Amino acid sequence: MDGQPDEVDPAEAADRAQWERARQVREAREAQEHQRSEGRAIGEVPAPAPPAGASKRWAVVAVAVAAVFVLAAGVMVVVIRRHSDQQPAWVAQLGLDTGVTNADRPPARLGTPEPGDTADSSVAGSAVPSSPPAADDAPTIDTTGENFDHVYRQIETLEGWLLTDPQPDRVAEIYQPGTAPYADLVTQLTQLRDAHETLHVENYRIIGVTVDSRPAPDRVELRYADTFTDAVTTAAGSGAVVSRVPYDGRARLWTLTLQRGDDGHWRVAATAFVRYGDVVPPS
Repeated sequence: MDGQPDEVDPAEAADRAQWERARQVREAREAQEHQRSEGRAIGEVPAPAPPAGASKRWAVVAVAVAAVFVLAAGVMVVVIRRHSDQQPAWVAQLGLDTGVTNADRPPARLGTPEPGDTADSSVAGSAVPSSPPAADDAPTIDTTGENFDHVYRQIETLEGWLLTDPQPDRVAEIYQPGTAPYADLVTQLTQLRDAHETLHVENYRIIGVTVDSRPAPDRVELRYADTFTDAVTTAAGSGAVVSRVPYDGRARLWTLTLQRGDDGHWRVAATAFVRYGDVVPPS
């Protein structure tokens, strides 16, 4: 009816509130980094000015060195632009085409606490997290073929389910045995299972997947971006929240290697963090 406010979808309002909290976490981190930077600047001593009688020869050398740096910078710009032209649009849109800053630190890919992060102990014992994945029957996935965007999203589907129903013996279905990522996921699932806990990575999204190279018919190098809000550990039996680790919502860019086995299925063989991008709002 005219004159009455539109009803707000409670789920949408909760989602936006969670992203707003993630934004506040990011701003708090940036403020801390700014304070540390100012603290370092206080102790800086300006370099002494060169003597007034510096020789002309040194001036010529300085000009030559500057010219070399300018030329090198120009070459780098050309290379970067060419590389950027080869990247999909979402790389630039998310601010993932910039370099890594000193404040960047490699995150934990599967939503476990990063170095320096602390869990919110005030939520311990509270109700289950919003929209937890159902830990019943494992999803059916297809990791064959040449559509690598589809293949990796399928891998993540089973990986996300395994975090809610830890079964270390199933990791070999999506990760190459003998590799570091395989060992990391087996270790994480074993710890969750032994502690009778599950991990819910809330609002997890794969934003984009692109192929970087194909060094061999059965090996492909990918690049992908993802984001989430909170990582929530729950008690497997009751669903009570054990801890909640907030994330600030920034896009994360990764490199990823897929290896195809004799069974025709692709598996993750290597991963590496590249850089953080902009905060991704709810869609």
